[in-house]
Amino acid sequence: MDKKKQYSHIMSFGCMCSTALFLRKYGFRSESTIYDWFSSSLLSNLKMLDDGFKNLLKKEYLYQPYKEFPHIVDNSFYDVSLNHIFDEYTSFKKQIKNVTKICNTRINRFMENLKSGGSLLVYYSRDEKECKWISKNQALLKGYCKKYGFDWLFITNYRLEDDFIFPNYVVPTNNIHKPYGGGVSFPFENEKPIVDYLANHYSPELIKENLKHKEKKHAVKKIIRRLKKMSGIKLKIK
Repeated sequence: MDKKKQYSHIMSFGCMCSTALFLRKYGFRSESTIYDWFSSSLLSNLKMLDDGFKNLLKKEYLYQPYKEFPHIVDNSFYDVSLNHIFDEYTSFKKQIKNVTKICNTRINRFMENLKSGGSLLVYYSRDEKECKWISKNQALLKGYCKKYGFDWLFITNYRLEDDFIFPNYVVPTNNIHKPYGGGVSFPFENEKPIVDYLANHYSPELIKENLKHKEKKHAVKKIIRRLKKMSGIKLKIK
C-alpha cells in the first residue's frame, strides 16, 4: 500500500458492529453501509459481495435465534446475523418493506463507493481459526482488491503471520460478545495506533464533517427509538 495514499471512503467489512462504531467514533465513517451492523465471518461477507446480496432478506432464510432478543435476525444462507437492522417494536410484516429499502440503500452505497475507487475496507477478526485462514489466503484477499479496487486493513485478536502483506493491528480481547458469547474487542484497545494510521490516509475536513453529522443523527434516532418503545410491540417472524 502507498504510504501517502488518501482514501475517499473508509468502510467497515465486519465482523461485527465494533468496527463501524470505532470508525464512526473518530469520524472515519461518512455514512452507513451494508456490513456495519452484521455479526458474520470474512467468508460470509465475501460470499455476499460475490453474489450481490441476493439472498440477504429472503424470508425462507431468516429466523430469530433468541427469544429474549427479538431484534436479532439471522440468515441461514450466508450464516450471518443482522443484529441492528430489524426493529423489535414493529411487526415483521410492517417493517420488511422498509428494511429492504434500507438494506438496498446501504448495499448501493457500498458498491458505488467501491466503483468510484479509493476505498479502504476495515475488517475485524476475533476468531483464531479465521485469523489463521486470513494469513494463509493472502493471495485470495489480494485478488479481491484487484477485482473490486479497494485496500484492506485488518484488526485482529490474534497475531497474523510475519509476512502478512496488508496493514494490520492486534488488539486484546476485553469483553464478551452478547448474546452469542465468546471473547471480543469492544471497544478496540489500544486505539491510538489505528486512529493515527487512518488519520494519515483520510481527509481532516471529512473527519470534521462526519463527526458533525454523527451528532445530529444520533439525537434524531434517540427520539425515534423512544417513541417506538412506547408501542410495546415485539418483532416476530411468521
